Amino acid sequence: MIAGGKGYIELTIKNTGKKTARNAYATIELPKSQQQASTAVPSMLPTSMLPLMMPSSISAPTSAASQPAYFIGDLKPGEEARAKFYVTVEVPKGGVYPAKVKLVYLDDYGNLKESDPVSFGISVLSKPEISVKAVDSRVYVNSKGDLVIRVVSNLDLRSASARISVSSPLSALSSECYIGDVRAGEEFTAFFKLQASSEARAGKYPADFYIRFKAGDDFAETDAVKIGVEVLPEIEFEVLGIPEIRAGEEKIVTFTVRNAGNAEVKDASARLVIVSPFTSSDDTAYIGSLKPGEIANASFKISVDRDATPKLYALNLEVKYKNENGEWVISKPAKAVIKVRPYEVNYALYAVIAVLIIAAAVYYLRRRRR
Repeated sequence: MIAGGKGYIELTIKNTGKKTARNAYATIELPKSQQQASTAVPSMLPTSMLPLMMPSSISAPTSAASQPAYFIGDLKPGEEARAKFYVTVEVPKGGVYPAKVKLVYLDDYGNLKESDPVSFGISVLSKPEISVKAVDSRVYVNSKGDLVIRVVSNLDLRSASARISVSSPLSALSSECYIGDVRAGEEFTAFFKLQASSEARAGKYPADFYIRFKAGDDFAETDAVKIGVEVLPEIEFEVLGIPEIRAGEEKIVTFTVRNAGNAEVKDASARLVIVSPFTSSDDTAYIGSLKPGEIANASFKISVDRDATPKLYALNLEVKYKNENGEWVISKPAKAVIKVRPYEVNYALYAVIAVLIIAAAVYYLRRRRR
């Protein structure tokens, strides 16, 4: 058995006395830190045995009532019987731990008796020691991401699986992964999917890492290994250039968008958040993939009210992109500055109109004189 795990203790019990032990059952006494109720037999005797073993004036010994028990039946002098107990070994490390077994039975007169306890040792193996060799986090603020942990065990493990426990601002979208059989000293990898909330800040956050493995007929789990999960800063964008447009004009304006983060973005598109005095029928622009520091142009068709105040305006520009984990992310707004110039009076147009009016008047007067 492994420390902290469950397993069977199988004993051979022999009646060395001169009388038959009737309706006997064996109980095992473990140290306080180890003792768990057996699942093979209830801690109290089965109800069907009570009339035979317990007259109304007699109760089972208190010490036996809370201990794992195994029913044997009648055991004659010199006879042997096997008793099997299923226990949890709640000890911190491996070693040989003391235990005691005794028999509870009815004598020839129907009196409940206990044998003297017999001591024996339980050999317990230490839990595996898990060494975390590397933690690779691709988790960004306000985004989902992969966490890869490379691990080595000092013992062979059967049917192993890994588990991680995190707390706010992190949450585990997949907190367990199956690993399989592991050889001692060989590196294996555990994969998890985590999410960092918008309240997260770039930096490392604590997490508990466990390995669950087959121990006998049941499963046991290693003690928690503390690890640090790095949350990377959210990718930000800069908007360069200040395009100009006149009040009352409609035109295509172009901004230069720069990836100011530390990772590549893919399939990115920019969206200009339009507010008064601007309007637009085309407020998105595809900019493609951008590595850190790279730039791309984003063009939008916008118009400005004729009575707009000439000045600098700051509009919000958002970038929607796929991060390196393939997750869609919308960036924090970046400021896109645009300059509105005064409305321009078209004097040439007025001059043409005036000439046309004068020509029409001259033509009209000549017709009347005729």
